[in-house]
Amino acid sequence: MLRRIRMKQRTTQYNNKYARGEEPEVAVQDVELETVCLAGDHIETNRTQYDVPEVVTTNHNADFIRGCYDYNNGTFAFVNEQGELHITCQDGARAVLEAAGYREDTINVPYTNPETGDLHADVLEHRAKHCEYTRKMLVHNFLV
Repeated sequence: MLRRIRMKQRTTQYNNKYARGEEPEVAVQDVELETVCLAGDHIETNRTQYDVPEVVTTNHNADFIRGCYDYNNGTFAFVNEQGELHITCQDGARAVLEAAGYREDTINVPYTNPETGDLHADVLEHRAKHCEYTRKMLVHNFLV
């Protein structure tokens, strides 16, 4: 018996130009989470760099992602109804997002791998406040 494993494809950029079809109606509620809004951020990795648009409509596959979320390394990224990309590390974020009508999809989760950018310090501060792993990593890096 063969089992198929669905692997998530990671996003390296946002592709608002080549969207397929009409954007579906999005009906999500505002969420009570402490977040960092990454609209307009410039992010660099060791292989590439990209800008987060002020209004995110699609991912790299040209799939519409307003009202969607994804996660990586304990950090959740979601695109709200206005098209702003937010990240959060708060406990219970998945339950809050799903209760507000968000659905899981493929979204790049910035600053969860070695990346730098204009809002890197803000994201690190947020992660240090809400993520035990980040606190331990920062203490370790400080002491080494």
